[in-house]
Amino acid sequence: MTSGTEAMPIARQQYCQDAPNDNPQHSQFLRDEKAKSNVAKNKETLILFNQYSPDQQWEIWEGIEKNLDVQKYANPKFTAWQMWKIRDALEEGFDVTALCDPSHDDYMTTVLHRSLTEGFDFQPYLEQGYNAAQINEIRAGARSNVNYLIYAKTYFNEDQMHTIRTGLEKEQDISRILDPRYSADSMQLILIAQKEKKITLESINPKMSYTDIIHHINSHER
Repeated sequence: MTSGTEAMPIARQQYCQDAPNDNPQHSQFLRDEKAKSNVAKNKETLILFNQYSPDQQWEIWEGIEKNLDVQKYANPKFTAWQMWKIRDALEEGFDVTALCDPSHDDYMTTVLHRSLTEGFDFQPYLEQGYNAAQINEIRAGARSNVNYLIYAKTYFNEDQMHTIRTGLEKEQDISRILDPRYSADSMQLILIAQKEKKITLESINPKMSYTDIIHHINSHER
């Protein structure tokens, strides 16, 4: 194989500088005819391919072939996974602005991508500083058609949100566990005991620890 940029297809030369083309894996990125046709539409684009891993390069070339705005995700700070999610959203015609934040990890990008495709408005929660797991629980509640606003509060962590959401989905009375002082485990224990009628709801309070609640249930059964 001849080395150097002189051996590169014309299309690729216009997109990259100093790209190592002595790696046989790079051959999968050189879809010459399609790339050539897209270069004319993206002449302002310049991507330094030597900054990217093979997987990242693949995601960029996929976008180029499909005439996507690859500058949205052609950033070495994005993992190949994040590039994939952004590219997929671009293909579907979504506004990917919120996804194109290098400070997000793979999980956050995945949650936001899924929210986009499901039509869930995650922006208010993202702006308020909810983490990925919290946004995912709120999204899941919206998808299940439960009143997710009940637990879409910054003071509930993702585990508490999950317990409340599943309780709502099972049509349980969750009114007694809507206090962030209860741990997610305590919330779950209360719901189980309530369902099995092992305790009276008035006999518990948020100051009780998980162990206190267990002792209370055991004493009630005796």
